[in-house]
Amino acid sequence: MATNIGHAEEAWLNAEALITEWMGDFIREWYRPVAEMQLGLLLKTLPDEVKAQLEAMNPEAYQALLNQYAGGG
Repeated sequence: MATNIGHAEEAWLNAEALITEWMGDFIREWYRPVAEMQLGLLLKTLPDEVKAQLEAMNPEAYQALLNQYAGGG
């Protein structure tokens, strides 16, 4: 099979797509600790009325959030 400019362009585009996907994954994982810390701080600073509403909406999910991001309820 002869190689032509179309093959080179296709290889370039495939590599560019892979690098873009990898960079997105890398950045997401790199900043995960910061995002978790920010979520924990947000959960700790919410007014009690908001916390009560969140807990009333879905108690299991609310407790899971507190346990995971805010160090417990």
